[in-house]
Amino acid sequence: MRRRRPRPLLLIALLLLAGAVVNVTVAWVLVGAPDSWTPGGPSERYQDGAVGEKWAEEATHRLRAPRRLSEGAGSRFERRGAGWTTYFVLLSNDQETWFRVGTAGGWPRRSLIAVQSKRFAGHPDAELRPIPPSFIAPRGLLPNERWFHASRNCVPLSPLAAGFAINTLFYTAILALPLSVFPIRRRLRTRRGRCLKCGYDLAGLVSADAAAPCPECGAAR
Repeated sequence: MRRRRPRPLLLIALLLLAGAVVNVTVAWVLVGAPDSWTPGGPSERYQDGAVGEKWAEEATHRLRAPRRLSEGAGSRFERRGAGWTTYFVLLSNDQETWFRVGTAGGWPRRSLIAVQSKRFAGHPDAELRPIPPSFIAPRGLLPNERWFHASRNCVPLSPLAAGFAINTLFYTAILALPLSVFPIRRRLRTRRGRCLKCGYDLAGLVSADAAAPCPECGAAR
């Protein structure tokens, strides 16, 4: 009895799911990895004063900054490493001041981000708190204190739509590569007159029955 081949749509769905899992895993590992993973160390960039219209839009959507503050004056500081970027943003108006830290991870694009927030409203010593669904990495489960340290201590769970889609398709394509080997191998064996299953050379065999099984493995021709 022949085995039923998996339906193409089911196979594609499983590959996409596997690609998404790899995407999330890579983002988590890169966000939590020590600075020593970045050749030459992380790079830094600082911008003071008006953050600009483009960054104001990013601050609103990517770092979930209040829109009433995102278009005002502020300071922006970035640290970039291998597969991660951390944004430090200070935004304020006459009534309130917010400090946001966002760490995005993923490769080849940033696909997930963790955001932490602190509001200076009479409590200057308030601690940064992660904005759900991101959470502080459990220290007891980490290899050592260099993982998920300092500002990169949160596990990113908020997807960045474009980066998440691109990375998922990228890893799905990589996972699908081995599946393309089998059809190519079958075509080559058929062209060379070999058994499709074991590769035994059938070119010299003479049989009245063209459907006779392979003498080596017994597979039907």
